[in-house]
Amino acid sequence: MTSMNRKSYYLIFLIPVIWGLGFPITYNAVSQVDAGIYAFFRSFIALLFITPFAIKYLLKVDKKLILASLAFGLLIALQFVGQSNALRFLPSSATAFIISTNAIILIIFTSVLYKKKPEKIDVFSISLGVVGAIIILNPKFQQFNIGYWWAGLSSLAIALSILLIGYLSFFKDSSEPSAKVGDGLRFIFFQSLFCVFFLSYYPLSLGIPNNLPMQVWLSILYMGVIATVITTVLQIKFQNRIGNVRASLIYNLDVIFASVFGYLNHETMTATQLVGGSIIFLASIAHPVYLLAMRKYKTSTPSIDKHHS
Repeated sequence: MTSMNRKSYYLIFLIPVIWGLGFPITYNAVSQVDAGIYAFFRSFIALLFITPFAIKYLLKVDKKLILASLAFGLLIALQFVGQSNALRFLPSSATAFIISTNAIILIIFTSVLYKKKPEKIDVFSISLGVVGAIIILNPKFQQFNIGYWWAGLSSLAIALSILLIGYLSFFKDSSEPSAKVGDGLRFIFFQSLFCVFFLSYYPLSLGIPNNLPMQVWLSILYMGVIATVITTVLQIKFQNRIGNVRASLIYNLDVIFASVFGYLNHETMTATQLVGGSIIFLASIAHPVYLLAMRKYKTSTPSIDKHHS
């Protein structure tokens, strides 16, 4: 492994750590401020932070970029609101487990949209995810609350975001690194702009609260700058160097970090949440683990020359 690839792995590995820490940070913050207001300020801070870096790339804008940013702005708004509201009712670990079902939702959507029969590993992942969801959501095991619906909304928004990004040619066609960074910054800027627009419903309807605690502002800064902008830039810059499959497997580790940080935050978690969530986590990583294993098997198996005597 080259030093550049090693650096890419280290930086990509930071992403699930950052995301995982964001769960208990948000969990503490939304106990002191409305979740919608929190989501608005998170997106607004992200927009303020990205603007100085993106402004020199904003002269080159096309209709496709605006429409894509509009769609993603809506999905990111739903993701932020879903996660923030879920953490009002659920601990960090349970919220992260439910949101990780986006990998399973993505498999289902991909099979339906492309009219392609799912592979056996995909059927296994979906089945395992359903089992985990039944264990978590079954009211016979524990009291069901609206937090699961909010987490499900966030998971759905993430799955749709991943699905739609496959149609964005400006992430595929740019061979020059500088052009790719410029396209990425333009996209983040307009996505954040539209996200702020959609989430402005909350301050307009509820008003902007006075004298928010410093802890809430620090949480907003962390989620807006580090967990949103910095991680997105890291994805754009380094993900292609390690591959999408490895990256997706690394990203799913945010569930583990959310559980660890949630435990350190003295959050409670039921046995059914732990068991069901662990099964969902296994379902979410089954496909990338399978792909990596098959790739390693193919590269390690020597080819047989049929004409060799």
